[in-house]
Amino acid sequence: MVNLTDDEKLELGIYIEQVIREELQKIVKEEGRNISQKIESRVDLETNIDTLISRILAKSKVRGFTESISKTMEQYLRDLDDIRQFRDNIRMEIIQSLAEDKENLIKKATEKANAIIEGQKEIIKGYAHEAYELADFIENTKKRIINEIVSEATKRIEIEDVRPRAIEIYHNGTLEKTLEKELYHQEFETIYKLIRIGLPVMLIGPTGSGKSVCAGQVAKALDIPMYYTNNASEEYKLLGFTDAHGKYKETQFYKAFKEGGLFFLDEIDNSHPSALLSLNSAIGATTNGNIYMAFEDGKFTQAHPNFRIIAAANTWGNGANRMYCGRSELDSASLDRFIQIYFDYDPKIEKSIIKDDELLQFFWHFRRIINDCGIRHTVTTRNIDYASKLKEAGFTTEQILLYTIIKELDFEDMKIISQRFDDEGIEPSIYSEGFKKMVLKKA
Repeated sequence: MVNLTDDEKLELGIYIEQVIREELQKIVKEEGRNISQKIESRVDLETNIDTLISRILAKSKVRGFTESISKTMEQYLRDLDDIRQFRDNIRMEIIQSLAEDKENLIKKATEKANAIIEGQKEIIKGYAHEAYELADFIENTKKRIINEIVSEATKRIEIEDVRPRAIEIYHNGTLEKTLEKELYHQEFETIYKLIRIGLPVMLIGPTGSGKSVCAGQVAKALDIPMYYTNNASEEYKLLGFTDAHGKYKETQFYKAFKEGGLFFLDEIDNSHPSALLSLNSAIGATTNGNIYMAFEDGKFTQAHPNFRIIAAANTWGNGANRMYCGRSELDSASLDRFIQIYFDYDPKIEKSIIKDDELLQFFWHFRRIINDCGIRHTVTTRNIDYASKLKEAGFTTEQILLYTIIKELDFEDMKIISQRFDDEGIEPSIYSEGFKKMVLKKA
């Protein structure tokens, strides 16, 4: 037995009722004569309708129609069941097709997403690396700024010390002497102690930092004379020579070696390497009094117990660089004999010499900026001293800057320096404003 829904039953009832009405209409036409007679006989059709239906159904023709209806119903139901089955099959196929499409869509979308991710992987890595570098740069910048602030604050505290300060020299725990009449470089005490025990020292630092002044102060503190040679470009400048009359001409080096004293060889990195070879054996004499040397007088001369050596250089002996292009590379044997000390500008000395704080601060900022930017230029203690004297003599701000700090600076470097003053928010002064005006004038 077929189970029908309410809608299907209603549809089937309407269909059957329509078929029955059509067949009844045919029978009624065939029986029209009898019906007319009944009407003429004033027979009430409505009251006898049940009798008429019974008679109609009793006829064999109606029985055949009923069988036809039954078959039709069975065929309809079979068709209906086939339609339902077909509908269910279609629904299943649609569901299955949608599921397959969904899987294919997900698969294609996944493949496409993976392809995009794979293609962008290196870019993403690059972004991550850049982000890491940026974070690292920010962190390092923060540390650098903090260190600079602390360092600057510390320097300011140190620079504010009253100068000249007294230097107490101790030996074996006993106070040997007190130096208090002059301005001494921050490395003076170390240099003095090294020279006192007979060790040769090489001062390495920028021009105008006071290396020769410091050497003179060491000699004075040791109570020994100082002998000076600007460089050893030729061997005779150290060992001496015999003139046309056969007389030996003594050198500063010869006198210091024989009679005792501090020999100061300036710009040793501007000396000839072969000339310095004769100096190597003499250097050992500063720690060994039994050293002898043969000079051009033809005699073997013994080193004096008070013979000492200080050399000065602008480079570390590795040859010329951008700042000092005329320097020679020093022999390793010569370099090995010296204790090398970096001799920079001493802000305490500059603070003591220069009473104009506005001028001093401008020169210090200028020096730091050219160092940070790698500009081939120098701002020496001598420059600051000259600037102070020019101001006292009544020179204009433009003349002071031109003669002491600008000199060979080209226009592009001047623009960079001027821009850095603005970028760093350095407090304006008559010197910084004067410098900016000179830049604009050149432009």
